[in-house]
Amino acid sequence: MKEFKTYDEQIAALKSRGLQIKDELAVRSFLERNDYYNVITGYSDIFIDNSTNNKKYIHGIGFDNIKALWSFDKLLRHELFKFMIIVERNIKSKLMYHIAQKYGEYDYLNIDFFNPECVLKASELLEGIHCEIARQNENKNPLVRQYKTQGRMLPPPWILANILSFGQISRLYRCLNQGLQSTIAKDLSRQLKKNIFPKDIITSLKIVNLFRNLCAHDQRLFDFMPHNSFSKKHLVNTHCNSDKASGLFAFVCSMYYLQDADDFNELLQVFIKAFDCIKTFSPSFISIIHSKTGFPKDWRDLLFINKEKITP
Repeated sequence: MKEFKTYDEQIAALKSRGLQIKDELAVRSFLERNDYYNVITGYSDIFIDNSTNNKKYIHGIGFDNIKALWSFDKLLRHELFKFMIIVERNIKSKLMYHIAQKYGEYDYLNIDFFNPECVLKASELLEGIHCEIARQNENKNPLVRQYKTQGRMLPPPWILANILSFGQISRLYRCLNQGLQSTIAKDLSRQLKKNIFPKDIITSLKIVNLFRNLCAHDQRLFDFMPHNSFSKKHLVNTHCNSDKASGLFAFVCSMYYLQDADDFNELLQVFIKAFDCIKTFSPSFISIIHSKTGFPKDWRDLLFINKEKITP
């Protein structure tokens, strides 16, 4: 276990490892407002000289570099989350609307309504949903308690949408029968004005949910590499001219399928702003960031749909 260090001792330790610090008072003020572990320990790794075992910083690296990378990641976490909430709200609305329309508001969680090939996963999902309903009832959630007073075993789908997590919604769509999956995909295609298929929604929801969890828990985001990446043959890679979309770039490709053109272009503006945080980095470090995010260098040309809306 590392011993406690005062702010001045923290700064001295950083300088002893070769980190350039121009304004110690400014660095101290920053460390007083931001936890040392989250900033220094959390974002120093790409700036460490791995050719030695003494954890020295690469020559020329300064505190401003670490702060810029931290700011890059922080901006992405805070800005991307609001776009994911919009997508989550829309997916929940579409999902519950069509479930209620197809199966009514009382027996819509019948296992017989799900894909026969996903019986085990559907059973586990339904058990989790019923546990969440019971928990919400115990916590005296007014939305859930209202249906209980009416003698119903289940809340109607539109109420359930408000108590399920994004992950549960993602798994719910994955377990639906193919007919209902297709109906929802067609409705999204109509709304978002693009061709969307169930497999696109399933993959996209998986990836977006992983990044949503990172944002919600304020964890390092930029170099996260989900296992659920798009395959080379996936339509998103055709659109992006990519061999394999991965990492944060896979998240952006996922959001392409779940947003309309206006929201998607607004999302891309966030990435322009974020990459501005590290524009003072050397070309080699910018290349490292692109590699870790999965972003190709020509990502703007690949992703912008309505180029006339690009802010110079």
